[in-house]
Amino acid sequence: MKTKKHPSQIDIKHLFRYCSGNLVYRFVNSNRVKVGDIAGSLDKHGYIQIEINNRRYQLHRLIWIYHNETIPEGMQIDHINHDRSDNRIDNLRLATHSQNLGNQKGSSKKGLPKGVSTQSSSKNPFQARIYINCKNVNLGSFHTPELANAAYAKAAKEHFGEFACS
Repeated sequence: MKTKKHPSQIDIKHLFRYCSGNLVYRFVNSNRVKVGDIAGSLDKHGYIQIEINNRRYQLHRLIWIYHNETIPEGMQIDHINHDRSDNRIDNLRLATHSQNLGNQKGSSKKGLPKGVSTQSSSKNPFQARIYINCKNVNLGSFHTPELANAAYAKAAKEHFGEFACS
């Protein structure tokens, strides 16, 4: 996967100033933008994006570069509190792809906790699974969703540490 080249820290600091999780324009760059305006707009995934020289960049990545100069090769920027539009520097941290996945909230369509699914025709209908290193790992079958979630939470803590989210 080819990574997008981001503007340098110098270029970002030249164009913007950081203010409480936002980048604010230092210069007028069109009829619509004034000095002091907050840069960016929300995309369909809940991230704020900024356009620079006809290219779109995610705000959290630009803010990381603004404060830390670079994003190391192979690393991602994780939102600690899960809010994709909260780009305060103290809510951002470096993460591997696996750690970033570990910090995602669950999205069960059946209202089940993260890592829990149902299986039919079983006396233990709730199954716990975790995704580790590109593999689904079965953690067992349980009588209640709470027990299955406890198994998931334990495995997530072991594998993802501070990035675990259950």
